Amino acid sequence: TGKHLDFHKLGYEDEGTYKLIGDGETDAVFQLESPGMKRFMRDLKPSTFEDIIAGISLYRPGPMDSIPKYVSYKHNPETIKYDHPLLEPLLKATYGVLIYQEQVMQICQKIGGFSLGQSDIVRRAMGKKNVAEMERQKKIFIEGGVSEKGDPIPGAVANGVPVEIATKIFDEMAGFAKYAFNKSHAAAYAVLAYQTAYLKLYYPKEFFASILNNRLDKIEEISKYLTYVKSKGMAVYPPDINKSGAYFKTERDGLRFGLVGLKNVGLGVINQIEEERAKNGEFISFEDFVNRCISFGINKRLIESLILSGAFDSFGINRRTLIAVYADYVDRIAAANKKKDNFQISIFGTLLDEDEGLELEYPDLPEYSSKEKLTLEKTVLGIYLSGHPLSDYVSQFENFSFNTSVLGFYEEDEEGNKIYTEIKENEHVVMGGIISEFKRLSTKGGQYMAFVKVEDIYGQIEVICFPKVYDNSRDVIKNEEIVKVTGKLQVKDGVPQIIAETIDKFEIKEQAEADKEQEYLGLIIPDEMEDRVDDVLDVLSGYEGNIPVIVAIKGKKYNAHCSIRRCEGLISELKNFVGEKDIIFFKKKS
Repeated sequence: TGKHLDFHKLGYEDEGTYKLIGDGETDAVFQLESPGMKRFMRDLKPSTFEDIIAGISLYRPGPMDSIPKYVSYKHNPETIKYDHPLLEPLLKATYGVLIYQEQVMQICQKIGGFSLGQSDIVRRAMGKKNVAEMERQKKIFIEGGVSEKGDPIPGAVANGVPVEIATKIFDEMAGFAKYAFNKSHAAAYAVLAYQTAYLKLYYPKEFFASILNNRLDKIEEISKYLTYVKSKGMAVYPPDINKSGAYFKTERDGLRFGLVGLKNVGLGVINQIEEERAKNGEFISFEDFVNRCISFGINKRLIESLILSGAFDSFGINRRTLIAVYADYVDRIAAANKKKDNFQISIFGTLLDEDEGLELEYPDLPEYSSKEKLTLEKTVLGIYLSGHPLSDYVSQFENFSFNTSVLGFYEEDEEGNKIYTEIKENEHVVMGGIISEFKRLSTKGGQYMAFVKVEDIYGQIEVICFPKVYDNSRDVIKNEEIVKVTGKLQVKDGVPQIIAETIDKFEIKEQAEADKEQEYLGLIIPDEMEDRVDDVLDVLSGYEGNIPVIVAIKGKKYNAHCSIRRCEGLISELKNFVGEKDIIFFKKKS
């Protein structure tokens, strides 16, 4: 956009940003996107930056127990109680709840009379669960004593705090401090959480382009975020040899897929293709692309990836046809270029005609079926882009207890092991998905078992079928089969798995033919805009989807021979040519 965002000037008080967080719309927002954290934020309804810092600190093992109290006190401040008046100025910012290591140190100073250095000794002893040292410091905290440097410490009793209250305060600190964040650490996290929430709210396209480019090597996350943005009405345009850059970028009302995300496509050659396009104009055909770019070292694997991803769809030749002819054509162009490089002379003493034998004739082949197209797309993109085999059945999976979206939420311990926050070990689950691959193995007893990868629209998980389950399900376990899985969740060596109890073919509930309705877009073109129909069709072509278009001109209806998707970007562009009342979406039985 050309704007420079300076959060030192913008501040951290934007109401819209806090509303987004409080609504739980925090997918891709730093530290706030796990389902549990979303629930916490929806309950909390944070209204200050302090709330974000506290929320990040509390959503951890141990401090989590204080979440209900924190939420209740925020919304009902009149119910807050302090064990002693001296605690109020120290805990007021966190609604009377002990949250930070710094608060532990402040309590030691204010109530026990400790120096700052002595307070830090207490904090470290609590954090390391040094029982002997904690007992020694507890006695000093309550009754007073001498610091490490020999300075007198008055103690809580001398400061007017009864023994039983001082004991309770210290014991609560000791139980909490072993889990507590220091506030400075949580505040740094909160800065990024707020900033990413702000960017998501006000610059969603730019934000998600950056998120996706940051995760190019994590295909499950690419799939997750593309599914999310599409569910929010943001367009995701497929790779296009004339419009895509190396990376994801913003385009109109959405994002354009970057070419470097394709398999067998390297950054170097994509940069050269971009430079050629910028210097000599867009490619006008598949032949034009091959002729202009073959010198960059493009190979057949790269071209095949581009074809199957849809990067050449704009040339009007279907993917099956291009796959049938591309290899031979590349060989012919390479051979012709080699002749030119070697200045081969014909027997008549002239240079061979540059175009001799280089015309490309396309056979009349039907396009791949929708299912084949999606499967081949996935082989080169790692994800289903133009659709998903399960997209028509998502609503039928909604009542199942499990989907793979929860696998993206985990914390790492000190050894780097993943601790999944939204998974319960041995929890009984039911999920629906499509089998993407499987491996059959023979057991020592001569029976067979299988490792099956089941994918839903969010990602995939391995399902383990021991012999008894495999015997009952062997007819169902095959690639591209849509299945219903029941079993128990487990995490083995940091990898979530389902130990299957049953795998059954999913019974798809087809909508009755008589009840099926097709949505259409009707456009009434005013007489004065009759000569701009081609411009209208150009706009429609930029919003490809599954809604057919019918155009009315001077009382006659015409099939526009294109299908669009319904979105605000399209309607906004159409208003440049027709009135809002002339843009009509309607349904009729197919």
